[in-house]
Amino acid sequence: MAILKPEDFLDKHVNVPCVLAGHGPSLEKDLEKIQHLQSKGELVRFSVNNWFHYFRLPPTYYTLCNDYWTVKFTQPIVKLAQNDPGGCPIKAVFYCDALDPIDLDFVRNNCPVDTVDYVPYDQRHHGGEACDPYDESCCPHAKLRDSIQQIVAKKVGHNELRTLYVSSIFMAYYFAVIMGCNPIYFAGVDLDWGVDGYAKNLRGTKWEGPNKSKPGCSNVVADLSPDAPSFDTIVKDSIKHVVDIAKAANIQVYNLNPNSWYGIMPHAELP
Repeated sequence: MAILKPEDFLDKHVNVPCVLAGHGPSLEKDLEKIQHLQSKGELVRFSVNNWFHYFRLPPTYYTLCNDYWTVKFTQPIVKLAQNDPGGCPIKAVFYCDALDPIDLDFVRNNCPVDTVDYVPYDQRHHGGEACDPYDESCCPHAKLRDSIQQIVAKKVGHNELRTLYVSSIFMAYYFAVIMGCNPIYFAGVDLDWGVDGYAKNLRGTKWEGPNKSKPGCSNVVADLSPDAPSFDTIVKDSIKHVVDIAKAANIQVYNLNPNSWYGIMPHAELP
């Protein structure tokens, strides 16, 4: 185990089913089956942020993409997961170092790199080029490398380089495509925090979302820039992007929620 690049995971799980697990209410329907299939080695699971409030088993891959759930903040969580009695420790942590510019020496000296791969990636500086206009919060950390979107584009031939999303789960999708996972299931990716909050946690209680993002909400309510497209537009365009990449890659992508408000992605049940 080591500090690796996204390209090191190319075709790692060709035609292996995977689940991208969000924490929306519809996760409750499939949570137990996901863990059962994962424990049997029949699928890989990507999770984000505070997965440990919902799942007993750690994810196969832990995907981070914000400045709150950082490498340093999640370090003790990852260490605990490596002692998982269910025998499903985390294999790798993917983190966006444009948002979390942690020093690699910290990772080497304080994170469990002996048992977990740590994988920095970039989702905004395509080809290592700074933003236009220059952004002091992220551009100093741009490096001469392909963004995660460019790596996917080179693999599947779909060259739309989106950078505007409302969930870290889309970064997990990119990694699943890079690995060749097929089919890919979205679980609990309801993108509707303002209506039913989150799924029940392990204590059987529910939390409301930190904002009230929901279909038709204003950008202010959704914590988006007033100059950005609407919340609805960002979500629907993102899901269409997911489906377009799947078609280009000749893989199947499904939503486990049959009643998602944004549609576009076909529904299926886990086998």
